[in-house]
Amino acid sequence: MSSMTMFRDASWMAVLALVSVGLWTLRVALTAGGRRLPGAAVAAVEASVFALVFGSLVSSLDRPARVAGYALGVALGTLLGISADKRLSRGRSEVRVVVDAADAALLDGLRRRGWPAAAVHADGVAGRVCVVFVAVDDRCLDSLLADVGRLAPTAAWTVLRLHGAQAPSVEDWIAGAGAVPACAARRG
Repeated sequence: MSSMTMFRDASWMAVLALVSVGLWTLRVALTAGGRRLPGAAVAAVEASVFALVFGSLVSSLDRPARVAGYALGVALGTLLGISADKRLSRGRSEVRVVVDAADAALLDGLRRRGWPAAAVHADGVAGRVCVVFVAVDDRCLDSLLADVGRLAPTAAWTVLRLHGAQAPSVEDWIAGAGAVPACAARRG
């Protein structure tokens, strides 16, 4: 078998695996986020692609280039599926950030950047802390976490996916607040 044929076979397996695993990852993310109907639709397509991929893989276990192509496609498909989920996400998450109570810059900084931040003071392990809460559209999550990293690089934070919440959309927040979160400005 020529090296060009081996390369073509490996590339074909990589593409098939990338599509199959990308769809699988997206399906899992959609259903975990409570979006059952889109998840089921993706599952139907994914099952068809998987049958094609698996059949091709089993019939070529004696061709290491195709197996390597499959492995590469699985890795890239996982990344593709995660990226697609982030871009298509319509969910909301709550970000909780814990800083020393004396550090009020985080709350003020987030509000100046347009984030709908609220805070409470609490007793932490090493003394008084300020816990800042922000409910955010998942499409803006990376922007919010980047702002948290710039404003309070040593803060502890968590992200909780909200399955039921009443909170203003980014658009409603913009209408009621002077500042606009960076992710909302880019989407506009």
